[in-house]
Amino acid sequence: MCQGTDPELILSIEARKQDGELRWHYAAASFTDYALKLRLDDKEVWSAERRSIGPLLPHWSDVGSQERLPKNDQTQ
Repeated sequence: MCQGTDPELILSIEARKQDGELRWHYAAASFTDYALKLRLDDKEVWSAERRSIGPLLPHWSDVGSQERLPKNDQTQ
């Protein structure tokens, strides 16, 4: 589900009471631009296609630098 400490898939798992019994429910969300497949008991239950990335597309982020601000002159 991740490369190192960078998750590729967010998987939420919850037990809900339904018809007097607890049943497992899950939700998956892609956190990458890679294609993903989620399987349960060897059956594909969710997938996401490979996504393009770029500054004009959704879910784009970029790292910017910030120049150091000059220290305040403490002398009077």
